[in-house]
Amino acid sequence: MTVVLAGGSPPPTNHLKALVKHQMAIEPCSPLDSDWSGAMELAERMKSKIIAYARARCSDPTVADDVYQEVFVILTKKWEKVMDHPAPEAWIMTVAKKVVWGLARKERCSKMIVSRLEEMQNKVLLQRSEGAICDRLDLVRELNKLTSRQLHMIYLHYFADYSIVEIAQQLGVREGTVKSTLYQARNVLAKTLR
Repeated sequence: MTVVLAGGSPPPTNHLKALVKHQMAIEPCSPLDSDWSGAMELAERMKSKIIAYARARCSDPTVADDVYQEVFVILTKKWEKVMDHPAPEAWIMTVAKKVVWGLARKERCSKMIVSRLEEMQNKVLLQRSEGAICDRLDLVRELNKLTSRQLHMIYLHYFADYSIVEIAQQLGVREGTVKSTLYQARNVLAKTLR
């Protein structure tokens, strides 16, 4: 669609943008422009009953306004059916009950999921701690199988970060002795730690 000005020429682009903005400002999509005034009146008339029902049924009383808003959205979507309904107040309260039930169901489901996740996490932590304790006990048991010389060299090499040359100098033994002692100690420990 092209817009033509009175002089027969198309308007400048900036003018066209301003015209579109002006047109959008004049014609917003509002329930007041259509036949939704009845829906708004019904919602306002039933607001106190809906909020009272929601506060009585929900564990969190602040949810009542959310319930009312949700009911209003459903009402506006289904207004064509509701305005011909023989008892629109009953219809709107039924919708409010369904919304509250849906929220309660979601809350129960989320609590159940959270409790299951907590149970699983607790089981994993318990298994890890049991496993860690067993691993430590196995390690202690295997370390007790080592001779004091092997244990001393394992400590110096792996925990104190001494090199083989430094261990040999400190203990006054040859490097080959340190290497073979560490090899024997690792073989003893490897049987359990694999």
